Amino acid sequence: MDNAYQSLEVTRMDGGEFTVFRDYLCKMSGILVPPDKTYLFEMRLAKIMADAGCETFGELYRYIESGKDLQINQKIINAMAINETLWFRDSLPWRGLEEILLPGYIAQLRSGTREDSGFPRFPRVRRRIPP
Repeated sequence: MDNAYQSLEVTRMDGGEFTVFRDYLCKMSGILVPPDKTYLFEMRLAKIMADAGCETFGELYRYIESGKDLQINQKIINAMAINETLWFRDSLPWRGLEEILLPGYIAQLRSGTREDSGFPRFPRVRRRIPP
């Protein structure tokens, strides 16, 4: 965890505040936080609350609505977004794509046959290339 967050005291969020912030986040970004993940708001918005000088989530929401910080929406979205990049760092999916799926698909394209071999069936697109 970032050192800036270690010294912050976490403010607890009640059910009404959770609903307000869940709806706000969904409206602003499409991110939907399930009710059992209240702690995500509590942990990830602690620094934003401190920076805004707010002690409660109600105060933070009023601060958002006041328009004093034009970048607060983006700060909250960035704090709440889970930027998962594991698929790109994990070599197994790439190897499967490179060594199994693509060679099989390329072989099907080259041979002009479409066997029922378990490979995805991509639609054939025939385009006329102008002379």
